Amino acid sequence: MATTISNIFTPAVTYPTFATLLAAAGVLGGAYTIVDPHGGARGFGLLPTKSAQPKLSPFETAYSRIHGIRNLGAGLGNFALLGYWATTNSSVAKAVVRRCLGLGLVCGTVVGLGDAMILRSYARELEASAKGDEGDEKVVKEARELAAGKSIGHAITAVVILAVGLDLILG
Repeated sequence: MATTISNIFTPAVTYPTFATLLAAAGVLGGAYTIVDPHGGARGFGLLPTKSAQPKLSPFETAYSRIHGIRNLGAGLGNFALLGYWATTNSSVAKAVVRRCLGLGLVCGTVVGLGDAMILRSYARELEASAKGDEGDEKVVKEARELAAGKSIGHAITAVVILAVGLDLILG
């Protein structure tokens, strides 16, 4: 059978691929945040507003690394489920793993939507304090724009994750 575009974009191919990409994002993003907490925070959508403090405090570094290790662990857990799904010969086991991945994705939607709301709130707080003691105006504006943009990305991703998760559960 020849491979066509219609064969590639089927749920049997796209859902495991999507779940694998999410797992990889968790592992790689988590590892990156552990190694470079400041860069990990920026990639997530958070930028410190005090231009005089280019480094994170020890507290902020530790908190960022905690965030990173949790993402890494969740990504590895998803890889384990995906590996089992791909290698088991049992149709019952495949169905169970499919539903487990779906439940995990649906529950993970709370994380994505929560991240979006927190980033949106952060952007609004920066807007309100744009001329306060938070830092120089240029840095505050950059931080506000980054958080606002990333909040939209997190929300869109959460909706896609919800749709895929529901289809894995119900399909």
